[in-house]
Parts: sequence; structure tokens; C-alpha cells
Amino acid sequence: LANVRYTAVPVPPDLIPSLSKPQEQILWVGCSDSQITETDVLNVPRQEIFVHRNLGNKLSNGDTSSLSAIELCVQEMKVGHVIICGHYGCGLINDTNVD
Repeated sequence: LANVRYTAVPVPPDLIPSLSKPQEQILWVGCSDSQITETDVLNVPRQEIFVHRNLGNKLSNGDTSSLSAIELCVQEMKVGHVIICGHYGCGLINDTNVD
């Protein structure tokens, strides 16, 4: 998979309609080694996405960084969408699945 090239394809522009006044409406949980640009994939202004990146885009009960981001976005900012985005050939995921 290391030599395979993938292309990010934007979702339809009306999937998550842009707000008239930009504010965060999306929590994006992505992998820290992903080269995907969230705004390119979702086709929304940067001001409408709260980005949280971690190792392998994994979420667990003991991860206070991820839990803090989720709590802030869901309870305080009232985001309407949570996206957990992985990517092909993730070395961080592959390394954790070795026997």
C-alpha cells in the first residue's frame, strides 16, 4: 500500500450547508499523519470546522485530549456534525495491529 496513491474527492457542496455567519458546526477527528485537508473534502469555510487530530484517529475513554475536544464541541459549541475520518495505508493503525 505504500506505493498506492489515493485521491481525496470532495463531498457534494450541499451535504453540510454553509452558515450565513461562519461558526464551527463540524467536529473533524482525523489522523495526525493524514495529508487530507478537511476544507477540501467538505467544501466548507475553515471557520466552520473544529479539527482534532490524534494518532490513528482513535477515540478511547482514557484519552483526555479527545474527550475534551468532543465535550467542548458537542456540549458547548453545539456542533451538528461529528466526522471521524481515517485514511488508507495508515502506518499508525498498521503498527498497532501487528501480532
